[in-house]
Amino acid sequence: MKWHTLALTAAVALGCAHQPGETSTVAKRAQYAELVVTNSGWPDQVVYSYYLGHKYRLGTIPGLSTAVLRVPRQSIQPGNTLQLLVHPIGGSEDLLSDVVTLTEGQHPELTINPATSSAFLSVLPDRW
Repeated sequence: MKWHTLALTAAVALGCAHQPGETSTVAKRAQYAELVVTNSGWPDQVVYSYYLGHKYRLGTIPGLSTAVLRVPRQSIQPGNTLQLLVHPIGGSEDLLSDVVTLTEGQHPELTINPATSSAFLSVLPDRW
């Protein structure tokens, strides 16, 4: 009986083994969503996840650039919805995006256009 227990324990341990980094990408993706941000204006912008008046800072996007920010799962609203608030550094007019719903296999993209006072948030299929 002890051999059966030992064999079962060894089989379970081997079945759970994996290469380092093999699930790290999957685990990381489960912890956050990747947000692609394009800032088409000169001012640097601070991007926040926004829900019921609460802000969660995601990062800063330099002027005239594109970058990827991580959106932690805990900052995504119930029902997998996301709304973003954009604040120009040294400016006063905040921009608020529409609310989008995120689903598996998709990522959010934000386009900031200070010239038209808009922050357009969309959801697109994953590229990677």
